[in-house]
Amino acid sequence: MKASAILTTAATAITSAMAADLSAYRAGAGVEPELKAFLSAYFPFSEDPAATTSWTDWWAADGSITFRGRIYDSAAKRQALKRSILPADGSITWNHVVGQVTVAAETARSKTFSESVIVEIGNKAKGTCAGFKGNVIAEIKKTNGKVDLRHHAGNYLTYVLDLPQKPNVPCGTQPRATL
Repeated sequence: MKASAILTTAATAITSAMAADLSAYRAGAGVEPELKAFLSAYFPFSEDPAATTSWTDWWAADGSITFRGRIYDSAAKRQALKRSILPADGSITWNHVVGQVTVAAETARSKTFSESVIVEIGNKAKGTCAGFKGNVIAEIKKTNGKVDLRHHAGNYLTYVLDLPQKPNVPCGTQPRATL
């Protein structure tokens, strides 16, 4: 087997292991059909503790993440947030489960989506997993009047991850039906 084929196979396996679960994904009226593929491509970088610029390049230079009421409005701040919740040693894992997606707002500049989510946070050392059911509000820029769903293209303008302070659903397949 050629080295390139081996690397491609390994990369696919790693990406699949970290990929979000979109089995409960349901697009509401006005949601671009391509959004599911965009999210499927984005989440492996979001959930990979080693991803740095390969994750931050999904964001506009002045794009922001809001998490637990705090705003992280630069690549350095977004990366610091990620390191604080997803250590590089892989001891903590995140898995996003995406359910219903609707259009929350639309302007000439962007389109904002509301996503029903469960974030499963695993602690490898303790062998535990905690599920947090909440919501994502994601504003994605438009280019030439259309939602820009190119990968690694500075698309995210704002991303609000609204999760409860304490786990509110179990990890696993059962809660997916509630999305």
